[in-house]
Amino acid sequence: MARKGAKASAAAAAPRVFTWETGASDISMRALGREGTHAVVLPGRDFTAKGLSPHGNVILVHRRRLEVLRQRFGKLLRHPLVRVLLCAPRRELRVPPTGVFDMLADPPEVADLTLSLRRAFGDLDKTRELEAARRHLAVRDETISKMLSIGSRLSQERDIETLLSSILQEAIALSFADSGS
Repeated sequence: MARKGAKASAAAAAPRVFTWETGASDISMRALGREGTHAVVLPGRDFTAKGLSPHGNVILVHRRRLEVLRQRFGKLLRHPLVRVLLCAPRRELRVPPTGVFDMLADPPEVADLTLSLRRAFGDLDKTRELEAARRHLAVRDETISKMLSIGSRLSQERDIETLLSSILQEAIALSFADSGS
């Protein structure tokens, strides 16, 4: 029973690939696992906001379904952790439409599909790293602003007891401590 729970949590933590009417066969998808692309492959009907993985999501869609998906899931397709791979007949492979990360021939060759998925998941990794760096910078900016404000207030204080008390209170607040000693 514990093994089943471990598999479920591993699947929840894995990137996801949603397929919509493509020629990507089960054999191609199993080959991806053998080549080290660890992703959960799901049918397109499971593509919902609740079904998105925080580790990245790739939509593998056939050209004829792209517009229907855009109408139905427009906002979700523009999510920063979603990349769209478009499968189309070889004669239609030109410049990818807006919002499409990459294009593949339908049915996709295993090597091409693997390469596109790796590139898409690599791009998603960089997006996550960039968001984490932005959050870190926002926290640092806030801390610096607080420290400048504290410094300004302390430089105006003339009473030594009030000054020491203020320093202690601000140090406790900045360090998220329970008390100062």
